[in-house]
Amino acid sequence: MRIGVTGHRVAPKLPEAALARVAEVVGNVLDKIEAAACPVAAENQSVFALRPDGAAACETVVVSSLAEGADQIVAEEAVRRGFTLDAVLPFEADEYAKDFDGAAAERFERLQAKARAVFALDGRREKVHRAYQAAGLLMLANADILIAVWNERAGEEGGTADIVSRAVAEGIPIVLINPADDVISPTVVWAGLEDMPPAAARIEDLTHCDLSALDEVVSAVLSPPAEGETGGTPIRIEEYLRERERIGWRMLPYALFRWVYPTFVSLVRLRLPGRAAFLADPFVAKTEQDWTSCRASGPQTVGPLKEAIDTDLLVAHAFADRLAVRYALRYRGAFVSAYLLAAAASALALVGVFGISPVTKAWLVGIELVLIIAILLLVRTGKSSKWHEKWLAYRRLAELVRPIRVLAYLGASGPLGRPGIGDRPAGFVLWYARAVRRMLPFPSAVVDASYLRKVCAATIDCELAEQLGYNEGTATTMHKVAHRLHTVGWVLFISTGIVGTFYLAVFGWHSHADSLDLFKEHGLAYWTKYLSTFLMALLPTVGAALAAINAHAEFEAIGERSHETAEALGRIRERIEGEAEAMASLALLSDRVERAVDAMQSDLTEWHALSRTRPLALPA
Repeated sequence: MRIGVTGHRVAPKLPEAALARVAEVVGNVLDKIEAAACPVAAENQSVFALRPDGAAACETVVVSSLAEGADQIVAEEAVRRGFTLDAVLPFEADEYAKDFDGAAAERFERLQAKARAVFALDGRREKVHRAYQAAGLLMLANADILIAVWNERAGEEGGTADIVSRAVAEGIPIVLINPADDVISPTVVWAGLEDMPPAAARIEDLTHCDLSALDEVVSAVLSPPAEGETGGTPIRIEEYLRERERIGWRMLPYALFRWVYPTFVSLVRLRLPGRAAFLADPFVAKTEQDWTSCRASGPQTVGPLKEAIDTDLLVAHAFADRLAVRYALRYRGAFVSAYLLAAAASALALVGVFGISPVTKAWLVGIELVLIIAILLLVRTGKSSKWHEKWLAYRRLAELVRPIRVLAYLGASGPLGRPGIGDRPAGFVLWYARAVRRMLPFPSAVVDASYLRKVCAATIDCELAEQLGYNEGTATTMHKVAHRLHTVGWVLFISTGIVGTFYLAVFGWHSHADSLDLFKEHGLAYWTKYLSTFLMALLPTVGAALAAINAHAEFEAIGERSHETAEALGRIRERIEGEAEAMASLALLSDRVERAVDAMQSDLTEWHALSRTRPLALPA
């Protein structure tokens, strides 16, 4: 659980006489938040990590700028309780220390030393309010709940009132502590507690609840969804975690089945399928290999964040990504197989036109029935096992988790949104992505020119180069496959016309030369009749099957979308490369990175909307 803090510094907004009362109330609030959070972990041990002694692991993190007054009070009370402390400073520490003197300076040094991570931003004294605002907004981006020590009056840009307004707008729960009250009674304010909050809610529009509401708030923020709607079918977080545990013994059937779709695509492109089509790579090892350049190019000295990216984040992405590949190949292989088997069944039925013996006919009918049963079992298994839904869910999860490896260097959370109460359940995907992001600490670093260049390099080498290569390759492959299938369809239908024309020519010749009875002799006319019947039925059937595969797979649409995404990412990469040596600020770099992430998420959203309309179904 991550707790942010904003509040007044010193008198008159935070009177000296109120400091002890505020500290007592803050301690009580922290105790209640922890008391509400730990039972959530205990009640959901199937999805949360456990301590070595088997008890539920419950870690509470306070994110503070360590400013004199409210920030230092909350940080001190948190450290006293054994909470983890992450510090976000508006300036480099030595410069920021000029804000303090006396006891406040001593507290700043002591708290800074106790912090797990200290992220010093690149604020400037000549724009001091913007610097404080930047630190406050970064704190908000990494807070699940906000403690605001505020007198509920308007203030300057970057001040407490500004940060509270932003928190309300972003849907962050707020514990409001008014130091001006003679008897301080903290209240809980959150749009998620309202039945229908205003679209642009202000704090005065929302109900102020007492601290008993913290149980509901904390549970809503931390608890995994019981079930969510993904493609219309509920997928539980426990189901995903079981998939992770059962990788070992389920790899063999996966390896046997995964070849269908890549082999089909390779053959359409007139190529032999590669070795990868028949082998299933170990999930984590494959991801470690893919992330090699990314891990080498990013900032190396960022404290615990580096280890968390290389372990927790990498493993989370590895399973989401490779499980998405597994179910994509199962789903795609299933519908390709179904259409081709249906065409094969038609071919077997058509063999009967050649006047075969009843025994041979019985064998053919038996084989055709086997193919029909195989199609039915394949579709039924795919639907009951939710191959399509799992593919969409795990792919979305992987694409939400992967960019965090760069966003974390900026202290950004990306497009993960905020949980709410009463909304349509969104499934485990967003919840799990938020949970993974919550695990990562701030970078312990000073944002200077060197740091910005390293993050630029990580952005280019990790996200942009990798995703550009993927989208460009996908666009080329999908366009070629769509074009080839379209061409083959034309060839098959033109061939049908040629066969029909040939038959009419033979028919005309025989009717003119002899009689209309083409069974009279076992020569050209005899075989022309049966062969033309066979081919004129089979060729359009095969053409229809290939057209159905083309339409179901959306090769052309996927290729076009990948091309557009590659163009957008290419423009962003050029801009970042041009600015890398003289990147102006963390804010500008964050904007560039978030534009790239938004482009990829837009592509993901369009793909998801398109793909969810193509469930696995009988080829009938």
